[in-house]
Amino acid sequence: MHNSKLKTYNGNYDTFVTSRNESRIHQQKNYEKEQAEVNKLKKYINENSCGFNVDQAQSRVKALKRLQNNGLTEKLDKDYQFEFGFVNVTE
Repeated sequence: MHNSKLKTYNGNYDTFVTSRNESRIHQQKNYEKEQAEVNKLKKYINENSCGFNVDQAQSRVKALKRLQNNGLTEKLDKDYQFEFGFVNVTE
């Protein structure tokens, strides 16, 4: 369960770990790619908002809004690790 969404995995625990790691790597790559594209668009908009390329800058603003409206890939959260301990009980 992640962000109130339940994702199911087929197979045993080893398959789960492999699939989950591949999914997280894929999500991280998509996030980095989208952030690079957003930064590139923002840089172009800032540099060309005045001058000869105003129309192109405005179309890049629209493209940036489309990207954000379609939903960007979420940044990966820290992978939590749980530790369990047992207390020695003596009577």
